[in-house]
Amino acid sequence: MAFVREQGRPRPSPLGAEVGGGGFRITPEGRSFAAQVYVTLMDAEEPAARYDLPQPVQVLVTGEVDRVSPHLFELERTNAWSTIGLEASTVSERVPVKIRPAIDPVGLVLRLDVIRPHLDVTLSSSSIQGFGLESADVVVRAEGLPNPAGQVVVLSADRGRLSKTELVLDEHGVAMTELRSSGTGMVRVVAYGPAASSGKEQIWFQWPLRFLLAATIGGVIGALAGELRRGGLRGKPSNRVALDVLGGVLLGFVVTVAYAAGVSLLALEIPRTGGEALVFTIAALGALGIALKVKLPNLTGGGDLSAGERHGPSPS
Repeated sequence: MAFVREQGRPRPSPLGAEVGGGGFRITPEGRSFAAQVYVTLMDAEEPAARYDLPQPVQVLVTGEVDRVSPHLFELERTNAWSTIGLEASTVSERVPVKIRPAIDPVGLVLRLDVIRPHLDVTLSSSSIQGFGLESADVVVRAEGLPNPAGQVVVLSADRGRLSKTELVLDEHGVAMTELRSSGTGMVRVVAYGPAASSGKEQIWFQWPLRFLLAATIGGVIGALAGELRRGGLRGKPSNRVALDVLGGVLLGFVVTVAYAAGVSLLALEIPRTGGEALVFTIAALGALGIALKVKLPNLTGGGDLSAGERHGPSPS
């Protein structure tokens, strides 16, 4: 593009443009994206020169957006910047915008980047025991999202059960839920938010070897303790003792698995943060039959077994 000054010689005058803030950013209301572009004409031979043009140059701005303000304006001087506002409810990764002076059929095409808010997903543990025996806290935090309170984030996981799949952010842009394991293997947790780039994190569902070991040891010790309290080791055939101990172990295992799944068969208030020590304790209590809420079947015969019936009176 060129124009003629008073001396009669054409002056090359390229169109210059700068993108404000790096591109499109979400608006304070959080409902759309906005960007600003600054446009000027420069004298190619004297880039720093500022003077009036022989006549104003009309400029048209178009793009894949909902609003351009102004979409039509005039440049009257070199090195005099004009501001263009752009806004769109949805945007692609790079938004094309064309700026075309009336005297230039080609014009200038810009591709504006989109700076989206980011969702950060954090898990309370990088690995938990599989088959529904353990759970992890999932925290989602929105970074760069203005006025996040009340915004909804959608959460998904390859495997396992999320307590909630739609989370409502608080005023700090944070929301929390729980993921319970299912099966074993690597699981990806992904968060999708309003006008935000998705966030993801991985967690490993392990084979519950530690759980099985702690539950088995706790069940054996609890069952043996129960036999000792009832005097069952005196004068009882060894195979019957073994069956009684096995029955106690199985009962302890049932109580422990139920507790891990969120169903407490114990009348005691027990914290859920004890790890293997907690598993051991619950298995032992289940095998002993202490503080059970319900009657459990006597796996060695003889009908139902409650806490009182299991212990019976202490031998004299």
